[in-house]
Amino acid sequence: MKLLPLLLLAPLVCLLVAVQSRPDEGYWLRFTAPSLKSEIFGPLRANEKRRIAVRCGERVSESYGVLEQTFGLHSAAASLTNCTWYLRAPADHVVNVISISFVLQDETKPPLSDDIRVSTISLYDDTEPNPTNLLTTYYVSPREKVGHFANSLSSKQDMVVEIKYHANKDFETQTMMVEYEFLDVDKMNALLRAD
Repeated sequence: MKLLPLLLLAPLVCLLVAVQSRPDEGYWLRFTAPSLKSEIFGPLRANEKRRIAVRCGERVSESYGVLEQTFGLHSAAASLTNCTWYLRAPADHVVNVISISFVLQDETKPPLSDDIRVSTISLYDDTEPNPTNLLTTYYVSPREKVGHFANSLSSKQDMVVEIKYHANKDFETQTMMVEYEFLDVDKMNALLRAD
């Protein structure tokens, strides 16, 4: 009987790591890291429709969505090394990153050698990717051990999300996804006070 509350809380505190190996799909690894406060804000996005933004350099003004980019060793995106989105919420709103995910994929299971090159996802509390306003940098690596991140909220209505891609000989493709939302400051503060 005492295990039931623990089982109900488990989805909130566990991180998602999936490794798959099937002959028809090859080998892939998926990792999702939620921000620490994102569950608190769930009621504010209950009726929102999620939009997918895939063009680098895009200015994003939709209130809820996913920024997604796939890089491949032998694809048109292989020459692309950075991908940046500029998020701008309405007045009296802030930007929150709900989660960061990545999928690494190859035809066969790679040896995961020590010289693995790591791509990064950085969040900036600004209108440009300025190092003095860096909120956090997340490292896209099969060895990533951190299952969550703390600095996910902008202080104003702007945030820049920047992916720096590094080709990785151990994986054919890397897909990075950043789920975000715009939060009304008054409603957000009311939820934080209630928590």
